[in-house]
Amino acid sequence: MLKKWIGAFLGKDFVPGTRASVICSKYFKHSDYVEAHMDTLRLKKDAVPSIFLIFLNIY
Repeated sequence: MLKKWIGAFLGKDFVPGTRASVICSKYFKHSDYVEAHMDTLRLKKDAVPSIFLIFLNIY
C-alpha cells in the first residue's frame, strides 16, 4: 500500500511516516471513505489518493 501512495505523489514532496505527511481530502473520491463514529468519515484501509487537479495559468 505504501508504494501505491508514494506512486500517487510521484514528483511531489511527500515523505510518508512524518508528522508533515498530511494529505488533503480533495485527493480522495467519496467512495474512498467509510462512515465512522458520530457521522465522521474515515479513509478506508485500501484508499489511495487518486484525484489530482492541474491548474493552468493562462495569461
